[in-house]
Parts: sequence; C-alpha cells; structure tokens
Amino acid sequence: MKKWLIISVCLSLAVYGNAQAVEDVSDVELWTGVSLKYNFNKRLQFKLEEQLRLKDNLTTFSQLLTEGTLTYDPGKIEFLKPLELSIGSRYVVDNDTEGKQQGIEYFFRYNLDAEYKFDFGRFYVDYRFRFQSRNELGITELDGDIPVNDLRHRIGFKYNFDDWKLDPKLQVELFSRNDDQTTYNFSRFRLRLGSDYSFVKRQDLDFFLLYEQTVGKAVPERIYGIGLGYEFDLKR
Repeated sequence: MKKWLIISVCLSLAVYGNAQAVEDVSDVELWTGVSLKYNFNKRLQFKLEEQLRLKDNLTTFSQLLTEGTLTYDPGKIEFLKPLELSIGSRYVVDNDTEGKQQGIEYFFRYNLDAEYKFDFGRFYVDYRFRFQSRNELGITELDGDIPVNDLRHRIGFKYNFDDWKLDPKLQVELFSRNDDQTTYNFSRFRLRLGSDYSFVKRQDLDFFLLYEQTVGKAVPERIYGIGLGYEFDLKR
C-alpha cells in the first residue's frame, strides 16, 4: 500500500507544481463508464461501453459516449503474439457550453488501433498507436463540418506486486491533431495513474486519476480527471 501511496503523491505534486508555474484554464472532470466484453474465441473479442462525463468542477453534464470495439489477436505467428488490432466507433452526445452557439451537439468517431504488449516478469509495458477521425453529425462540409483527425501514441507501465490486488498502472499519451487537413501537429498530452480490482469473477472495477494539457496555445487548457469504470466479462 505504501508503494501505491508514494506513486500517487509524486504524480499529484508534479501536476500541482506544473499548474502553478503557468497561467492556465483548468477544470476538474469526472469520467464514469460501464462496459460489457464478449470473447467469440481466443482471438476475437467485442466490447460495448457506455460513458458519462461531467465538467465544470463536476457540476455540468459534458458528454455521453456509446462505443463499440472489435479486437483481433493474430497470435499464430510467433512475433505477432503480443500484438492486438482493433477497430472501434463512438457516438458522442456533447454539451457545448462555450462560444456564441451553445447546446447539444452530436458527433461520430471511428478509430484504428495497433497495440503491442511486452512482459518482463512482473513488469509489463505496452504501446498503442491509434488513428481516429471525428465529424459532427447533421452538418455537411459546405456548412463547415471538417473531419478532425488525431494520431495518438500511448505507452503504459504496470507492475505486479506479490499478494496485492491493486497493481498500479501508469499511462503517458501524446496527441497530434490534423486541423488543416495537411499536417499533424503535437496538440496535447495525457497522464493517467490508476488500478483495477477484480472483486467478483469476470467483474472488474477500474479507477484512475488523469491529467491532460494542451500545448501550442498562449493559455494552456488543463483537465484534472477522476475516473471510475465497471466491466463485466460475458462468459461464452
């Protein structure tokens, strides 16, 4: 338990120190989710997830997300065994509370993922590359709807302690955005520290702390997030 506390304190101090160094626009958000996972066989898996997010220091509805992901493990070839390939889609109900035009907006996003996992005894490392594209529904390109594309690079670390179910997981993710439809520019980064707990067979709780910051802006935007998720693994 002491190891988990030390990691949490170090990340909190780093985030707080960075927040005090530069003027910024900050918010505290809550991310919650419920998901169902089904394995068709050893190599093919489907996951359905519903998420609810709050913003404005947990006082305002932010987003409702419905997401489906299909994951394939091409593990027959030896060097491909740690690799997973995924395709996913997300329907977004977004509460826009900024600018002149405010209200509920609807978006569709799809993503293509490639994730590679490494195992060093009790220490685990994984790398995920994601391409995603999002556009607003009900608006054409002539009306100003231009798809927003992102390239995301995420690396994660996990250590499995003896006789301890709350193994810490740390993720660092970099985002590059294509706003002008020609080039990708580094736009933000995200830190996530958390763990998961299997309290019943095939049922997991996931909880985490999150820090996200934009880059390349005169006044950075920062998010301090709290997350809680529940996952149920349907038995085939």
